[in-house]
Amino acid sequence: MKKLQTPLTIKEIGENGTFAGHGSVFGTLDSYNERVEKGAFAESLAKHAGKGSMPAMLWQHRHDEPIGVYTRMEEDDRGLYVEGKLLIDEDP
Repeated sequence: MKKLQTPLTIKEIGENGTFAGHGSVFGTLDSYNERVEKGAFAESLAKHAGKGSMPAMLWQHRHDEPIGVYTRMEEDDRGLYVEGKLLIDEDP
């Protein structure tokens, strides 16, 4: 299994845990010398849209550690734009 890493910058999280920003930025070289290109998420996003679902929001990609829910996710010109809510008052 290969894990990708990128620095995370949080600009603001609402009092209720809401946030918005880019979960991935296109063309950025990561610590594994790899870049995510435009269209990388298109197939996965289309599958979720067809099912009316969103990908899971997990801590460090661990399926046993959900930390919130995504409310919006789409590719834009910069990367993968996401909006969501951290589960700060609820047990996932």
